[in-house]
Amino acid sequence: MSRKRARVDPAVAALLPGLEVVDCVQVAALWSSYGHIYRVTVRKDDGNVSMILKHIHPPHTEHASLSHARKLLSYSVERSFYDRFAPRLPATVAVAKRHPTSAPGTLLLDDLSPSFPRGVYGNLNLEDTRTALLWLAGFHATFWGEQGSVLPPVADMPIRDDDSHTGVWQQGTYWYLDTRREELAQVEEDGEGGFVLPWVEKVNDALSAERTSGRCTLLHGDVKGENIIFAPDGRVAFYDFQYVGSGSPALDVVSLLGTSVQGRLLHGHGESELLRIYFDALAQNLPDNVHYPWKAFATAMELAIVDWCRFMAGWGFWGNDRWVLRRAREIVQGWNDGGFDAAA
Repeated sequence: MSRKRARVDPAVAALLPGLEVVDCVQVAALWSSYGHIYRVTVRKDDGNVSMILKHIHPPHTEHASLSHARKLLSYSVERSFYDRFAPRLPATVAVAKRHPTSAPGTLLLDDLSPSFPRGVYGNLNLEDTRTALLWLAGFHATFWGEQGSVLPPVADMPIRDDDSHTGVWQQGTYWYLDTRREELAQVEEDGEGGFVLPWVEKVNDALSAERTSGRCTLLHGDVKGENIIFAPDGRVAFYDFQYVGSGSPALDVVSLLGTSVQGRLLHGHGESELLRIYFDALAQNLPDNVHYPWKAFATAMELAIVDWCRFMAGWGFWGNDRWVLRRAREIVQGWNDGGFDAAA
């Protein structure tokens, strides 16, 4: 991540009228050159305060594509999350607070780095993994059954060159099947991960049914080490909420395990022990009138693992790919031998 320090850029200061910006550091560029992220220092009566400014400034395009629309919508989703959903989270599920801005395409947040200075960027050890799973459990429990205030699929929305829509995704995550069919079409049956091809549609249908059965929540949608930071006392915070939407909680869990934990933690009984840490915390935090049995979660995890393998087969394998491939093969073999039954 590049860090370019300069005197205060007047263009950046102009994005924050009413605030006195005394320092500005560009800390990152947004994906596909859609803007920049800055750490800005703002002078206030009680001293200087560090904040994070995300400025969405997409490249000009003559013909807006669905991919372009989805990127723009993702920033609207993030803004909607901070405005409408983040205030409902308990203090134990730490996220940044959003501050109002008037300039279009801007998102101004608390800078969490002073309190959560340690980034891990993947390869989480056992304690870090446990803490991250507890955060996910609290997040999922808070929004259990949430299906309101959602955006329809991108293909059903008018494509416009702004980020003014409100709501979160009807279907959370950035890798669900309908956004990855072109990549899937390149997967060969005898290629790595090709063994999941006969099950792709069944798995997708079963995961979609989870969203309508009441066994769903709001997903973070992009759970990986790069989006997780830790405090010296072990507390954790997550950020980057562009793909928040409805879905099975197992999808967030498999994203964490598949991309960001030390591979040795998934050996032997390690996987089941991690899943129990998550599930027990989820069950403890769910409302009393919610019944979500372990069997239902375990079934959803199998679907999520095969679905993640499908995504990686089209996108490229990384992270704990050997675990993903091994478990997906075991799950598919079980379906071949005993039949596919996603009901639990």
